[in-house]
Amino acid sequence: YKKFFIKSINVSFAKEVISLSEISQSCDMFLRLLALTKSALYIDEISRALGKSDPNEVLSWADEAYNVGLVDYAEGRYYLDSIVADMYYDKAFSDTNRQKIVSHIANFLISIVPSDPMKNPKDYSRIVPIIVHLLVLDNRSKEALQLRRDMLATMLASAWEQYNHMQFDAAHETIKNIAPECSSPSQLDFDIKHLESLCLMRKEKFHESLEIVKYLRAEYGNSYLLEFLEGRIYKLQEKCREAIPHYLQALSMYSQHGSSLRDVAECYFRLTRYDVALGYVRRAKTIDQGNPFVVALESKILTALGQIPEALAALDNPVIYTQDSSLIEFQRGRIHDILGEDLKAKEHYRNAVAINPQDWDARLCLLNHSMSSDSGFMEEVDYLKKQLNYKRLRILTNIEA
Repeated sequence: YKKFFIKSINVSFAKEVISLSEISQSCDMFLRLLALTKSALYIDEISRALGKSDPNEVLSWADEAYNVGLVDYAEGRYYLDSIVADMYYDKAFSDTNRQKIVSHIANFLISIVPSDPMKNPKDYSRIVPIIVHLLVLDNRSKEALQLRRDMLATMLASAWEQYNHMQFDAAHETIKNIAPECSSPSQLDFDIKHLESLCLMRKEKFHESLEIVKYLRAEYGNSYLLEFLEGRIYKLQEKCREAIPHYLQALSMYSQHGSSLRDVAECYFRLTRYDVALGYVRRAKTIDQGNPFVVALESKILTALGQIPEALAALDNPVIYTQDSSLIEFQRGRIHDILGEDLKAKEHYRNAVAINPQDWDARLCLLNHSMSSDSGFMEEVDYLKKQLNYKRLRILTNIEA
């Protein structure tokens, strides 16, 4: 645990320092492009994709990134440092122009990929997986299948990225397109159907999601993943008493499953069994000290126990770097809301949105405050109506009413 904690601090500190590096907007854009293309492209290819006649301009961005330690150089290509690769991928994914960029780069790579893989196998094997990945991100999984039906694992990984960035409809569409291509029984079949169940759950199609869990259990046997998934299906329906036995069963099969520990803690929290909830969330912290969801949940539980100073102190976690801290700012806002300190609450909600413009919970809380004290909030209402769905859309409807 101590080794893990020290490593977490080192990684988070490195990200914090690097995130504060003063790099140009062009360099930042270059790094996001590297992240989206998995560092697979050469400078001249990136230059052509961007419509640059002189590759030296792009090379200057790469040198800028290299000089501050954000990229390495090997085999003629620049590679994002592994410490910051996920950070820049998240930045690229949340870019408002991401869809346009992804579509453009995918089309460019299709135009340059060798038509005969035997004539230039190295370039073909380097570029085609990136095309497949980008086509999926561009919601063109059928085209990806036409290009390489044997790259289902690559498409599944891209679908997971859609899911992890809360694009549940897009991830589900990808899964529906690739699932018929997969033979069963196989690990890939399990993985595809597992993600399909998660997507259906997030879309509040709970019965369909549970039917897939039952199929997987009958076909492949029980596992902590299936017990956890069934527990979450019940939890999202506010059926905490039904969810808890599944989380406990998952933990009996894999005691270090942090997500089960966190979810069972949340269930006990909702059932007002705060002491039990605190025990489970602190077990989760020993596994993932820097998980913002775990840290925020511990703070929520301490707040419910009336331990406000301890709840605020729990949020001062050195392992969580700035880019991950919108949830922490949101929880600070919630504490000040509970205390009736509206100005402080709104300040932290604004901080959360500044860090992550897609922190919908913080935006909803700000809107709730605005509707009681400000004018001109209808623009935000109209914007959120286009962005939200399922539970959050219902919350918006209640706020508006």
